[in-house]
Amino acid sequence: MRQFYIIPRLLRSMSKQYVTLAQAQRRLPHVKKLLSQALHHKNMLHMALSVDLQYEDELEDSHFDTKFHKEFHRLSYDFYQILETLEKKGVLIRDLDSGLIDFISFHNNREICLCFRLGEEKITHWHEVDAGFTGRRPIEELKRVLS
Repeated sequence: MRQFYIIPRLLRSMSKQYVTLAQAQRRLPHVKKLLSQALHHKNMLHMALSVDLQYEDELEDSHFDTKFHKEFHRLSYDFYQILETLEKKGVLIRDLDSGLIDFISFHNNREICLCFRLGEEKITHWHEVDAGFTGRRPIEELKRVLS
């Protein structure tokens, strides 16, 4: 019997990545592009799921079904590849629809989140790990320490 070891390999594949404010700002142009791509793929997948075509001819229906699923899975695979690339850059996606992300950083011997949302020019806020978006505070409070 063939055994698959995918789960243990997945569990040990990612480690937490801390970034400084300067590192996060340098990564931001590429991260913005990837976030836009991920959002586009997510919308395409959502649209694909809303399609419900049926052909009278059984063979045509079968061909469409095969092509549809092939394209859907390709889009899905690409979507998750983009998410994985973002995670490797130290990005924690909080809300893809609004483009809300965090970079995990370290300040005064504790983890903090450098907060960013698509549409902003640069990272201008941070928050405590358990505070979330509503606990955002100006980055100027940390700037000297994190750069």
